[in-house]
This record gives sequence, C-alpha cells and structure tokens, in this order.
Amino acid sequence: MIRSDKHIWAVLVLIFQACQHPKCYEVGDFFPPFINMEWIQSPPLKTEDLKNKVVLIRWWTDECVFCSNSADALNEWYNRYHDQGLEILGIYHPKPIDRQPTVEDVRSFARNKAFLFPIGLDMSWKNLAKVWLSCGEKPFTSVSFLLDKNGKIAYIHPGGEYHSAKAEGHEQCNLEYSRIDSIIKVMLNQPIIK
Repeated sequence: MIRSDKHIWAVLVLIFQACQHPKCYEVGDFFPPFINMEWIQSPPLKTEDLKNKVVLIRWWTDECVFCSNSADALNEWYNRYHDQGLEILGIYHPKPIDRQPTVEDVRSFARNKAFLFPIGLDMSWKNLAKVWLSCGEKPFTSVSFLLDKNGKIAYIHPGGEYHSAKAEGHEQCNLEYSRIDSIIKVMLNQPIIK
C-alpha cells in the first residue's frame, strides 16, 4: 500500500508541475489554433484551413525596425512562392502592449509595406504569449514559425530581422533569409504525409 501511495503522489506532483508550465512549442509540434484573432486582407483563418500549404507566420509591429527591415523578405517570398503553395500570415501585435492602434492604423501600415498576405490582429498578445512568450525570457517578440504542409512547426526564427539586402553588418540577416528561403523551397516540394 505504501508503494502505491508513493506512485500516486509522484503522479500528482507530475500533473501539478505540468499544469504550472505552459506548453513550449518546438520544431515537430503541431502549431496550435489561433485565439480570438481578427483578420484583415482575408476572411477569418483557422490553422486547420492552412493544411496542405507551407505557412510562414511572422509576428510584427509597426514601430519595430526589425519588422520593417524584414517586410521586403515577406513580400519577396509571397510573390515568389504563393502560387506554389506558400501562405504567409503577418500577425500584428501592438508594442507596447497597452498601445491600442485602430484596425485602420494597422491596415494603413500593411498597405504602406505592400503586404498582400493575410494579417491577423493579436491586440492582447494572447497568441504570441501562448506560442512564444510563456516559455521564459525571449529576446524578441518578432518571432517567425515556418510550418510544413501538415501544420507541424519545421523551423522557428527567434526574432529580429532577416532580409536579402547585402548591407555591411547584416551578414546574419542574410544568413537567416537564405536559411528560411532554402527550407521553404524544400518543403514546397515535399509530399503531404497523411
């Protein structure tokens, strides 16, 4: 009886610990459903609507230099690969979090950056917190998730910028751009695993 009580307590401790630590989404995990997301430039989207597509999800904000510097890369990939099955989702989050721009403000910024892809509005950061911020300190909120055709996370770019501009001091940005571009190309040619 004592031994089984110890097992019960051990299981209860594990359950309690699991409840205390949110899910940390990693490569190989299915990307979770969006929570209370309003969309512009698209009808409402659900993650299950994106099956059979390669998906790049980028969190961005209008006053972030890294986001602005990465905008051209998102547009390049959209123009180059969208007809081959790439979907890009730009997920807007206000910064600081208590700043509440209007939907029209976000629409205007997206128009100025020539974004043609769907824009989700994560005004309360619920989605960002769920998939990225809840697992400890992060250097950036401008995270990108690259999903395979089955909805699994294939690559996580932890934030900052990526682009193909060859400016001095941006070698890491170029490297990240090339890495993501290569992964997109490979995944577009992979079959859907059922």
